[in-house]
Amino acid sequence: MPLKWIRTGGAPGGWKSDDDDWLAYDEDLEVGRILRIPHGPSEGKWTWSITGISLAAVGHTDRGMCNTQREAAEALRDAWRRRPANARAVPMFRDALKRLNERDGKVATP
Repeated sequence: MPLKWIRTGGAPGGWKSDDDDWLAYDEDLEVGRILRIPHGPSEGKWTWSITGISLAAVGHTDRGMCNTQREAAEALRDAWRRRPANARAVPMFRDALKRLNERDGKVATP
C-alpha cells in the first residue's frame, strides 16, 4: 500500500501548514517527514527522516538529504519498506488520523 501524505499543519499538534513540509503515514502508523531546507548552505534541498521508529538503533539509515521533493519522498518510502520486521512503529492517534482523512477527503501528494 502506498504511503499517505499530509501537510504538517494538518498533523497532530497543528503547527503551521507549509507545502514544503510533509508527514507520511502507513495505515495508522507514523512513518516520517520530508521538508525543504529554507536557508543556509543547503537551502532548497530536501531532508527526509523516519520519525515513527529508530532505524539507526538497529543499523539502518533513518534520514538523508536529496535534491528534490520527489527524491526525498522516495527515499523515505524505501527506508520504510526496508525496516526490520521486528521494528515497532508508533501509531498515530486514531482520532487525529480520522479527522485528517475527513478534512482532506483524499490522499495528498507531496
